[in-house]
Amino acid sequence: MTIETANRLVALRKEHGYSQETLAEKLGISRQAVSKWERAESAPDVDNLILLARLYGVTLDTLLSGDGELPEAEVYERGTDDEVSPSVKRLRRALDAAFPLLIAAIFLIGGVVFHAWHPNWLIFMAIPIYYTMIGPIIHGRMFAALKGSFPILITTIYLYIGFCYGAWHPWWLMFLLVPIFYAVADGVSGGKKR
Repeated sequence: MTIETANRLVALRKEHGYSQETLAEKLGISRQAVSKWERAESAPDVDNLILLARLYGVTLDTLLSGDGELPEAEVYERGTDDEVSPSVKRLRRALDAAFPLLIAAIFLIGGVVFHAWHPNWLIFMAIPIYYTMIGPIIHGRMFAALKGSFPILITTIYLYIGFCYGAWHPWWLMFLLVPIFYAVADGVSGGKKR
């Protein structure tokens, strides 16, 4: 990330009256992560960039390239923080990249060795569950993980029950949990903002 983008993030945060802690809480990340962005030591991931743009009411172009006027702000001096080490970050990236290959290997081994092709193909549902739920949990974003993965999780459970036990009805009622979950989740996140 460039110094200009880091300065823009500082200016937007101050313009909206947020402390680093408040912003971190709104994004579901650590204060140290916000501090690193504002010192240009690291950059927000795509999910956080989108959340920042929505929170500040600007486009991603404005956030990243500075289309529009923002007050100038100083970049914070470097300090120590308790962020994860580079080796842990490399391990996380490797796991993110290798997970689909691992699932495919498990499926092929199960199919060839145990002749269990159906309904074991459902194991491929683990890939979107990983990227929407497990991956964000590993990266420290629990609430985002639950909100992003709940419909996929319900669909996977429904398909498993349907294919393995033939119980399509009344288990389709599980899908009614999705809007209930989002209503509760929005209520909880709305309560935290106040």
